[in-house]
Amino acid sequence: ACADFGTANVGGDVGSAEQIILSGTALGVCPPGAALSRRGARVGDQVVISKPTGVAGAARDFFRLTRGSSKNLNKDTSGRLVEAWSRPRPEVILGQYLGEKQLATSCQDTSDGLKAALEQISDASSVALRIYEEQVPVDPAILEVAPYLGRDAIEMAFTDSVDFALVFTAKSESIPVISEMGREVYVIGEVTSGSGAHLVSRGGEVKPIPGKAWRHV
Repeated sequence: ACADFGTANVGGDVGSAEQIILSGTALGVCPPGAALSRRGARVGDQVVISKPTGVAGAARDFFRLTRGSSKNLNKDTSGRLVEAWSRPRPEVILGQYLGEKQLATSCQDTSDGLKAALEQISDASSVALRIYEEQVPVDPAILEVAPYLGRDAIEMAFTDSVDFALVFTAKSESIPVISEMGREVYVIGEVTSGSGAHLVSRGGEVKPIPGKAWRHV
């Protein structure tokens, strides 16, 4: 991932150790007006995600359960899980595009999971986010491993997972402009007045976002 964007990993949370650890901090330059913030979502905006989420978390949970074995999965699914966990691909290019064109009113990545990202945008922007279950993309790999884990696929898409997708809010007229970049994005909900993030089920029931958000302690 570092090689993809011409940067170096000089430390940080890359594993466990019993020695003194020196952590590095990434510094960069952002053009004026191009910063992406959790604040700024407005009532009427669309809630958008850049790609399906939860795959890295699914890989972690599945391989813990099977102690690293993938004999029960087809080759494509196994490869997808391993790649999602071992080769994260942050949405740097999309993020730069959203910022430079000022297309996103608020934005957060899903390094702590989709549920956490939605809650953070809601809190920072003082708005409510209404997410529609039928519009949330679910990766085929999650659909395959969910039965082995005894979990619901849609819950797995929201739970803590280091997929580094971008969740952002944008005006309706900005969505076609983003598509012109050649990137498929998914509109999964809308910004409303109020507080908190909620899921609207296929049957119309409004309930809390499922899953578990990663919490730093």
